[in-house]
Amino acid sequence: MLPIAKELFISFGSHKYHVMHMRLPSVRQTTHNEVRPVIKDFVEKVQEKMTILGVIVDSQMTFDLHVTEITRKCRQRLGYMKRISGSTRGPDMYAIRQYYLALIRPVITYACGAWFIKQREGVSTRLNFGLNKKLIGRLQSLQSECLRFVSGAFGCVAGTLLEKELFIENMWSILYSQATLQRSMSFTSHDSRWRSLSCGDGSSKARIENPIIPLEKEAGEMLKGAVEYQMLLAQDSDDPSHVQAMADRFADRKGRGKIGYIAGREATQLAAGKYPSRSRLPVALDERWGKQSLGYYKGLTRAQSTMLFQCRTEFIGLKYHLFRIKLGDAPHCRCNKSRETPFHLFVECSDLASNRKHLFRELQHNNFSTLLTVDGRVAAEWAIRYFDIEQFDNVRKKSSIFPFDPSCISPREERISTSNSLQSTLPGQTMVSFANGITLLDTTQGTSTSPRRAVPVSFDRAPTGFETRQPQ
Repeated sequence: MLPIAKELFISFGSHKYHVMHMRLPSVRQTTHNEVRPVIKDFVEKVQEKMTILGVIVDSQMTFDLHVTEITRKCRQRLGYMKRISGSTRGPDMYAIRQYYLALIRPVITYACGAWFIKQREGVSTRLNFGLNKKLIGRLQSLQSECLRFVSGAFGCVAGTLLEKELFIENMWSILYSQATLQRSMSFTSHDSRWRSLSCGDGSSKARIENPIIPLEKEAGEMLKGAVEYQMLLAQDSDDPSHVQAMADRFADRKGRGKIGYIAGREATQLAAGKYPSRSRLPVALDERWGKQSLGYYKGLTRAQSTMLFQCRTEFIGLKYHLFRIKLGDAPHCRCNKSRETPFHLFVECSDLASNRKHLFRELQHNNFSTLLTVDGRVAAEWAIRYFDIEQFDNVRKKSSIFPFDPSCISPREERISTSNSLQSTLPGQTMVSFANGITLLDTTQGTSTSPRRAVPVSFDRAPTGFETRQPQ
């Protein structure tokens, strides 16, 4: 090549080229001994990774480094949104959800047709050199982390529940569909010469099948199904089975009926001998999968959508949930008649009976499921007003629908900065630290008669009175 380039007066830019020796994923040690091609002025060392059109390719084709870089970029962009938004302030849930779909998820799916080497579930044919399940799990965890911020969730809510409420597909489905779409679009390319170079012409059979071949077969099946779907769509028919057949062809299996683990959870609770009232599922689980769940949050402020989400999932800063996650002393409501849950406070609690009259006058009903669905805005406003959750202290008095009742809110414990907590502890006082990073000052002669409880705070900013003291 170099003599030909010299005859044509073309100079070879050796600085533009890199060398990387590939090895099996099972081989940990390098075996190439820094062997490089003999090219004039080429002095670069053998690389263990390369960035090719934005995709980090390592010598073992595991794409672990690429997933690590994806995680870094996504968390950086998520940090930008956290600067202007929180669980009770900033843009509404719809705007933050759109930010995730437009600016964060494309970072994950970029060029996934090149690196997402994975078959659809249920295929018996083995795929050589497929993507590790741990990497897919890392990407799924990354999406769940982002969706917890989008929804304003409290604690570690299950990723499936987040996807259901926000009407967002899981990461495996997104990556597989995007990668298959990219491969199927290559079949319609005008220049098909590269196909014989990448997959061979079929004249020889390799010992290990190229993983791209079965993946492209799946892409071809999808393209064929799309053509058949268009043919069915072109046929006019009033038969309901015809319409259902078209819907079934591309229906997401997780969108058919209830979430799979609902029935199992009901059976487990009944087998344990729990009372029917205690086996009641959260509203978010006891309904069909669909975009109607996302519609319940339309038009709500950031604080209202956060409260509604927490009430629907029951991952909320009330005594029962705090007791379950080892942050509370007791699960019972202060009326001592039942556990403190959203259902108890909305329907049963005698201490809130007078305040529930305001809610009934506004909506003319007290059906719990209806409160957390079609009447979610009013129910969330009522809950912000009367639920004893410190996370909503900064927005509680801004409500104008329901009158404020200070007797519903317990006195807050005094907080001090953790930077000088040891020096500022007075005699007769002890420091109490909770798992959420908040340190409370517990006095032996407290003025509050109610038992001390750990309360959730917003994850994005320090609560009032908890900021670091500035030097004078």
